[in-house]
Amino acid sequence: MTMQGNDFSAQNFNQRLLQEFYDSYDEELEMELDDLRFGSDEKMEEGEKAWRKQYFRELLRQVPYEDSELKPIDLPPRERNEDYRRSPVPDDMIVPEVY
Repeated sequence: MTMQGNDFSAQNFNQRLLQEFYDSYDEELEMELDDLRFGSDEKMEEGEKAWRKQYFRELLRQVPYEDSELKPIDLPPRERNEDYRRSPVPDDMIVPEVY
């Protein structure tokens, strides 16, 4: 049923719900990154951490998920070029190992 440009169909509702999920998830990830970047995770109370974990658990539970069979990928043999010389990686491109 369409009313003045508003689509109330189930498909439209599911699309809006999924988009809302993606937006919410993206916002939460940004908040997590900010916490890590600025060290506020250490200052966060245990109750807030538990609430955030519960929030994500419930949010992800609502997304339909099913395992899918993956077809094996058949890659051709790697071609090696004898003239290729790899240049050293600049120091500013090296990511330090944290864990």
